[in-house]
Amino acid sequence: MHGCYDAWIVTTSNFTRAAKEAAERLNIKLINGLILDDKLKRWKSKKLVSKR
Repeated sequence: MHGCYDAWIVTTSNFTRAAKEAAERLNIKLINGLILDDKLKRWKSKKLVSKR
C-alpha cells in the first residue's frame, strides 16, 4: 500500500463479513466501535494515573 507502514479503518459501528475478508487480504487493521471505546477508556485511565 503506497509506502504505508500500517493501514487502519475505524468505524463507530461494525464491519461486514466482506469488509473483514478484504481487510485481511490487504493487511488492514479494522477497529469497530466496541474496540475503539475500550481503547479510549484504557488510554484515559492511563492518563489519569500518570497525572497523579
